This record gives sequence, structure tokens and C-alpha cells, in this order.
Amino acid sequence: MARKNGIVDIIRVPSGDEQEQAGELLGTVREERMRVGVERWVGLQLTKTYVDGTYRSGLVSCTSGGFFRYVPLTELLNGETTPEAWASSAITWTVPSPLHHVAFYPPRSDTPTHFAYGGEQVPLSIWSLAKALESAQQPVQPEPSEEPSSGHTGSKRSASSKSSKGRGLLPGELWRAKNLPNDHLSLPRPPLIRTLAFAPTDAVADDELKGMRIYAGTKDGIVRVYEPAQKPRPIHEWQVGAKEQGSLRVLHLCASEQILLAGDTSRRLSAVDLSTGRVLFQYKDITGTLSDVLTVQDAQAQRTLVLSASLDHLVRLCDLGEPYGERQRRRGQVLEQYFTGADHAVALALDPHQSPAPVEEASDDEEGVWDTMAVVGEKVSETSAPDDDDDDDDSDAARADARRAEKRHRRDP
Repeated sequence: MARKNGIVDIIRVPSGDEQEQAGELLGTVREERMRVGVERWVGLQLTKTYVDGTYRSGLVSCTSGGFFRYVPLTELLNGETTPEAWASSAITWTVPSPLHHVAFYPPRSDTPTHFAYGGEQVPLSIWSLAKALESAQQPVQPEPSEEPSSGHTGSKRSASSKSSKGRGLLPGELWRAKNLPNDHLSLPRPPLIRTLAFAPTDAVADDELKGMRIYAGTKDGIVRVYEPAQKPRPIHEWQVGAKEQGSLRVLHLCASEQILLAGDTSRRLSAVDLSTGRVLFQYKDITGTLSDVLTVQDAQAQRTLVLSASLDHLVRLCDLGEPYGERQRRRGQVLEQYFTGADHAVALALDPHQSPAPVEEASDDEEGVWDTMAVVGEKVSETSAPDDDDDDDDSDAARADARRAEKRHRRDP
């Protein structure tokens, strides 16, 4: 749990019969390089990767100032180290800044192998996590300088900008997007990246970038689609948000429905067709800027639900609407909403160990109950008062049979 004062708390969450107990604080990570009140957290990820030739658990964090930090968790979780020794085992490195978002690949995985970042003035860049950790542990060799040393080391940002422009890719960096074409006045266009989202994939290839696709949401409401293995410029560019009326803040892919969910600062949550980039619909009754969006599979109803958190202190549960026609979808509806209290939710996470309740199938005894149950309009005994209209009797019996057949149909899978 990352706090705005530059501290990350590592908490063991109770499970099973311990749900009513408080979580156990295992350790605290302090990012001394973070300027509190000026910079913020832009990335936080639990991971399992090879460090020093050992496959171990760890935590990767990043601030908007471009400060990355990796801390191993295996020894901490097993109680094999002291807090002082554990804090000193952190691995740190720095990238160009300021950053707005860091995304990890594969998405929603506890074993990410790559990460990407971007900012308003920082182009999209993709790194190998293992190579970044390996290069960060190697001693830095001083480079000769043509200018005499003045005793001042210079700012981190200027050093990072120099390395990114003059020396190509940084150690651990695999790919970097090229600058966008100039505008109609021949002025350079900054990337204006505000949020990133990787597309899930099952492809395994020798090339680390093959099969990888990443979506970048910008300050001017544009979604740019990149395939790093193909070319360093976007393959698609979609105007999702209204121009100059709200930058994109959240992107989330629902691969099973071929939909991209995009939330902006104008309190709009849009469902975008991944094939065409066309906005299918926008949700109504959202009164706050979105801070996070997730999709949840409803196994019982066999549908996909959308879970969103916003700055109006509400967490909403929505559906994705019903598809109809050719690449059409009805507007999704807000099903439920929950008030979070004095503080608004800034991030959502699903419990990977939580499984939905099994669907109970109707037994033979239940079938007998339905068969003997009286239906409104049906004569339940021969002693009932006779009806003078035989046609009404026939119609009532037909409706009763139809209702019983419909009930059986609903119970059968």
C-alpha cells in the first residue's frame, strides 16, 4: 500500500478464519528520493523474477520523478532477515521524468517480465525487468566530460534526457517510441501520455516484443495503439474523448468482449470497440472522475461486469450491455453503487483466490414440486365450480402448460 508521504507498507492480509483480524505489517519501504507533495506514485507491482540467479518474490515501485525501487520479499515473508538488513537490500535505478503511469506486462500477473512508462514529455518506453535489475546492480562507470567539473552533479532530469537522446536505448530498455510527426505549423508534438494498458496475450516467442500490444491514453483524449515488434510509431490513433474537454485517466481492456474501457477527467466512461476504435456507448450517472476500472467475470450469469472507483466516493458495479446487430452494443447500466465513506477509492484489486459460489442444479425432488404446483387460472380439482365457458378452460390449461414448460427450460442448463 503506497502512501503519499513516500512510504510503502507491506501488509499480510488475513485469510480464511482470520478475516476479522487486522492485517500484519511485515515491513515498510521509504523512498527517500521522492519529493513529498510534488511527486506521486505511478507504479506498484508484486513480482517474481530472477535476481542474483535466484527466483524470488519482490516489490517494484516507481514515482513520477522516475525513481524505481525493487525490494526482495522472500526473506521478509519467511522471517529470515532483520528490517535493517532487508531495507538495505533494495535495488534502485532512475529513468527520464516526469512520468504519469507505469504499466507491467503481462497485465494482471504476479510474474511480470516487462514494464512500460510514459509522460507528457517522455515518450513511451518498454523495458525488460530482469535486465533492468541486472544493470542496476552493476557499478556505474564515470564518463569523460568535455566541460570542467564545477562540483555540482547536475539534475537527474538533465542527465536522463541527455542519455535518452544522445546514447540511444538505456541499459535494460528494449524499445522506445519515435517522436510524433509535427503539427500543421511544423511544431513538435509531445506524447502527452497520461495512462497505459497492455493487451493480454498468451503468445510465447523468442523475440521479447513479439505479440505485445500497448494502448496509450493522452491528455487530449486520444488512444494510440502500438505494436513494438512492428514499428516505433502508433499503428492506430483513435479520438475517444472530446478534444480539450478532458484527458484520459484510466484504460482497461476486456479482451473477452473486445472492448476497451476509457475513463477521462470529464466524468465519462466510454466503451470502445477494439477492432475499429469507435465509441460504442458511454455510461450515464457517473458524477466523479474515475480513478480505477476493473472487469469481473460473473460465472453464474455468464457475463462480464465492470467495477469502477471514482472521486465522488462511490464504487459502481455496471454491466457491459447486450450486443446486437453487427458490432453494436446496447448501453451498459449501473447495477449497484457503494459509498466508500470519507475517503474515495484510488485503486481496486481482485482477490485471485476468491472463487464464485457454485450454481446449484435442480434435483428430482424439486422437479416434482414444480409439477404438482398449482398455476393461477388452472382448475386444481374436479370439485371446483364449473366454468360455463369451455374456451376459457382450454386457454387457461394451455397457458398453465406453457408456464410449466418455461420453468423447466430455465432450470435445465
